[in-house]
Amino acid sequence: MKDIGIVIYTKGNEPGTLDAKWFMSPEKGGTGRAIGGPTTGYVGKYKIKYYHEDGAFDAELDLIINKPGIAYEIFWEKDGVVRAKGTGMEVNGDLAVGWHSVNNS
Repeated sequence: MKDIGIVIYTKGNEPGTLDAKWFMSPEKGGTGRAIGGPTTGYVGKYKIKYYHEDGAFDAELDLIINKPGIAYEIFWEKDGVVRAKGTGMEVNGDLAVGWHSVNNS
């Protein structure tokens, strides 16, 4: 079964950073912090750490955001392997993304 979820990325206070609020089925969510991205816009490659609502560490991944057309395409990688992918759009200056895990077996 694939994991599915949503995440909202907001530009952080420091250039090249994003703050994340995420949720995945069933009833699991938290926050995240991405670094190393572009100083403007969302398109680029970041390193992101995700945390559960209680602050416990969840995962560290490479976050790749592209915009080949009107929508964004997003990939989360670990050790060069795509672990999840999604699509998104800007809403009130934030990036709203629906995603699902990728079965790599």
